Amino acid sequence: REYQKAIDAYGRIAQEHSGKEFLARAATFGRVSSVVRQAQRDPAKIGDAITALEDFRKQNPDSRFHYGLHEMLGQLYLAKGNPDPAAAAFDVLSNAPWPEFKLKATNYAGRILLLGNQLEAAIAKFNSVIQSAGDAPEEATRRFEAELGKAECLIRMKQHAEAEKALRDVIVNVSADESTIQAPAHNFLGDVLRETGRADEAIFEYLRVDFYFSRERDEHAKALCYVALLFEQRGQNDRAEDVRSRLKKDYPASPWVKVVETGGKEG
Repeated sequence: REYQKAIDAYGRIAQEHSGKEFLARAATFGRVSSVVRQAQRDPAKIGDAITALEDFRKQNPDSRFHYGLHEMLGQLYLAKGNPDPAAAAFDVLSNAPWPEFKLKATNYAGRILLLGNQLEAAIAKFNSVIQSAGDAPEEATRRFEAELGKAECLIRMKQHAEAEKALRDVIVNVSADESTIQAPAHNFLGDVLRETGRADEAIFEYLRVDFYFSRERDEHAKALCYVALLFEQRGQNDRAEDVRSRLKKDYPASPWVKVVETGGKEG
């Protein structure tokens, strides 16, 4: 509802200032950005968001929103599972004049390879970011994102010890305020612990996401999913049902609802 209000408000501003090109374009992009944020909360609206971005790009090919627009477009295509248009959108970032954008582009290339289960190639992309990122805050963030991507690959390859070490290093070295990195790091560490028979330790990692990083919606949904499943495995059925109900109530459109309902089978 909040995003719909923003969409409507930006639309009115764009109409009211249609004779002022700069202001109208900014308002239109504000509307499009709100449509994207709405889609990030409701996957059913991803198609609408992609259409809005594509329309803006065609009508404003050289706007100051050029790189941000392509990043959002790539993220949406990636969320939809369409790697080719995602790669084309992210490739635009590699042409940006700023190092942190080039690092972003490489990380996204790794993500696309990971989506296609090309794990060794994905690790090579993430390693290139880890090795080349500098100490500037933005570049350090890209390096930590690459560490997470590499850890996800290692988990899929069942190289749990190496993944665990990398994840614990990220958790220690990243500020607790950096929820976009801390949340997936704790969730991936939970995955490692769960897959290596340390369920009691795993549940605490997922609970950390629930307690401290719940604003990261996708990660929070994943954490709730596995907290419910682990409580169930421990015979704590009432607690498991409470958490499962929270997941379904707060994230009804999340794919993690299906995972919890199928007993932990992803995909």
